[in-house]
Amino acid sequence: MIAAPQIALQTFLNIPSSQTLSPSQTLELQMNPTTAPALASVLERMQNNQSGIQTLQANNQELVVANAALTSINWHIVVVAPKTEITSEAQAVTATIETSSGRIVGKLLWFLAALTIITLLATWLISNRLSQPIVALVQNTQALAESNQFVQLPEQSNDELGFLARAFNQMASKVQSAQQSLQQVNQNLEQTVQQRTHELEQERESLQQTLDQLQQANSTVAKLTAPIIPVAQGVVVVPITGSLNTERIEQLQQAMLRTAERLRIHTVILDVTGLEVLEDSATFVRSLDALRLLGSKAMLVGVSADFAQDLIQSGINLDSVTTMANLQAAVRATLNQA
Repeated sequence: MIAAPQIALQTFLNIPSSQTLSPSQTLELQMNPTTAPALASVLERMQNNQSGIQTLQANNQELVVANAALTSINWHIVVVAPKTEITSEAQAVTATIETSSGRIVGKLLWFLAALTIITLLATWLISNRLSQPIVALVQNTQALAESNQFVQLPEQSNDELGFLARAFNQMASKVQSAQQSLQQVNQNLEQTVQQRTHELEQERESLQQTLDQLQQANSTVAKLTAPIIPVAQGVVVVPITGSLNTERIEQLQQAMLRTAERLRIHTVILDVTGLEVLEDSATFVRSLDALRLLGSKAMLVGVSADFAQDLIQSGINLDSVTTMANLQAAVRATLNQA
């Protein structure tokens, strides 16, 4: 049994479209591959009791052939229809879907564009609202760090930025208070330093005056402890008492040399009766040699046992040194020689 539209059946059976078939004629047609070449594959499937759907080309037209095997009664039902009739509704639905989808896509694109613009605008507004307090915070921080200028930030909101502004204001206030305290401490310290410097300068001047007085006193004492006393023409007596250290020996040497040169002294009598300690024997003997270079003779009187022992232990040559028991004997000997 074949059910098909007239045009599809004529195409399927390879019958010219100009020929009109009656139902009896259609049923009496001998359907075989020779009279209907398009039936070859369908008849083969029917002979094998197989069901299926197949697309065939017949007379430049595409047909859809569906067959179903009724094995219980040994029948086959074959349905033939042009593919355009089957797919026309699907194509119409597809076109409708494409048209609708195009409209939907267009609306969706407009919606996305509007959403993008709104998002960008909202982002700009939010970033501007967020960036302004941050920029102000950065500028005030730089001003506080560079020039110690404190500017109060507005505390308008209760969000994180408002909390940050309040924290910055508190920090800046503490920094300003600390700077003021530090400036006050610096001023007090400068005043204290100036006052202490003035006091130290006064103390230094006082110490310098005291040192000058001590030097003058030492010079006076040195002159008093070792005076050079002329006793005759070309003869002087130098009484030495106390302790004789290197510095005092050098002072005594300079005084004796100047006096010997100025008064043309030929004999210097050194009275060491009152000498207690001789700290530098070598320097003392060299001062006597210096007198001899000027043509003056040194004579020691009142030499004690300790003084003599110090001179001997020093290992100095004493051949050029004349000694006398006391001052009177030295003066008499000098006058007799004159």
